[in-house]
Amino acid sequence: MILPSSVAAYGWIPFAAVILLILLFSVLFIRHYQSAAEYEFASSAIAVLSLLLTLSTFALLPVDVFLVSWMKTANGTFQDWAANKTDRDSVEAGVMYAYYSLYSVLTVLAFLVLPFAYFYYEERDDDRPWRPRFCSALKYSIGFTILAGAILLTGAFIPLNNDLNLNGTAWDDLQAVFHSFEKNGGEDAISFLVSILCLIGIIFNVVYTGYGMANWPIRLIKGSRSVRRDYEDVVARRAEMRREQEAANSRLYPSIRSRELQERERLLARQERELEGPANSRVRAFLAAAWRPFEVLGGVALLSLSLLIFVSLLLTNVDKAMHSYMHYGYLLPKSNRTLPNPIDWVLVKSQVVFPLDFILFGIMAVFMVLATIMAVRNLGIRCLCIKLFRIRPHGTRPQGILFLCFILIFSVLGLNVIFYFLSPQYSTFGSQHYLGFTDLSDGLTGAMEVKPCEELVVDDCEMTRNSFFLVRYFFKAWFFGACYYWFSWGILAMYIMGLLHTLVQKQATAADEAVDDYDELE
Repeated sequence: MILPSSVAAYGWIPFAAVILLILLFSVLFIRHYQSAAEYEFASSAIAVLSLLLTLSTFALLPVDVFLVSWMKTANGTFQDWAANKTDRDSVEAGVMYAYYSLYSVLTVLAFLVLPFAYFYYEERDDDRPWRPRFCSALKYSIGFTILAGAILLTGAFIPLNNDLNLNGTAWDDLQAVFHSFEKNGGEDAISFLVSILCLIGIIFNVVYTGYGMANWPIRLIKGSRSVRRDYEDVVARRAEMRREQEAANSRLYPSIRSRELQERERLLARQERELEGPANSRVRAFLAAAWRPFEVLGGVALLSLSLLIFVSLLLTNVDKAMHSYMHYGYLLPKSNRTLPNPIDWVLVKSQVVFPLDFILFGIMAVFMVLATIMAVRNLGIRCLCIKLFRIRPHGTRPQGILFLCFILIFSVLGLNVIFYFLSPQYSTFGSQHYLGFTDLSDGLTGAMEVKPCEELVVDDCEMTRNSFFLVRYFFKAWFFGACYYWFSWGILAMYIMGLLHTLVQKQATAADEAVDDYDELE
């Protein structure tokens, strides 16, 4: 039996609508941040494509959850169209192919297209033809391609834990669940490559997402100084700088100090020119005052959401610390979970009202992605402590845009893993239930009852392909699951540090933006 048209419509039509919204967002986002003075169509088009495909992997998860959830009824039995396992496997195979296609294209973008576009733009010269630029950029990009090939070969031949012996515990049952899903070396190579990409992404999540989830809401609540006040401050500082410059010129050896003062006065003059128009605009002042209450309310709402994410991730990590182990990749079946998870509970319950879970998931996904982007904008693109590029509206160089897309590709892949940590039941089974026996206190089994699905139930529950993909490889290469777990603690630590840093940080000013602009132009 094929997938009923009503189920397909409920699952894939919202996905198609979200893809269109993502495309619109990608175009507007790139146009908002790219520099008009250094615009290049090829770099912008590649950046839009990268954002579109990257965010599409995140948008696929609710569809994945929806399809497995609608395979079963509320009483734990399979729907008529999903009664045959072959039909269920066919539906799930389509989702898995979508994941593999997106992951493959993102790999090509991350290891070939984006490096090529970056180096091609770096080799620009008004008098240089395109062929030498193309060859030079391709030469540099080959190194990234070789790296991707080395990762694939490593994944194909690395020894994996396919024969675990867990001494008759519940983990033996869990291993048996996935034993039938073991695949050939080529698929293991792809899994290894995607796991490496997700691991790099989690590192970016620690630096940017953890910080951004705390920094962005607090900055909205604190607000920024008025442009008028900034303008008056710059005018006063420039007048003082002129007096210092006149005093320096009157000395015997004024050259070094005079040049320094001239540079600083030049910066202040540029700030004054940029702020003069907005500072004298009454319309802008009125709109800023009218928008301020909504900005505060939005900041409070986002801060509440970030705290909810923090608490859910913290509870999950503590639960894993108590009931799981490193050599299992910190995998925690439902039967071993003891602590509540607010986000997971809300998402599972919201599936009763379609498409409420899609909406709630979308809100969290948009928040985490935008928090990452805002953190990149505030912290800049850095190599260790050296700032490479500044992300700012209408003034980001093409190299900075490409670097931002590079970071977002990995970050969103990492967020797929983090979301599995945040909502293990929803991400794995959705709202599925099965008919099982009641466990009695004396160890015996009682009457049949409807229970939420769990990993140890082989025949009566269908896993989402995203969770299957992760969990299968956690068993075969526990190192990745352990690293994901450790870095998730890093996200929590960075969130706290970002919260404290933003609370003591001074209000943002329009003049600060001009300082960064000036530094980048230099």
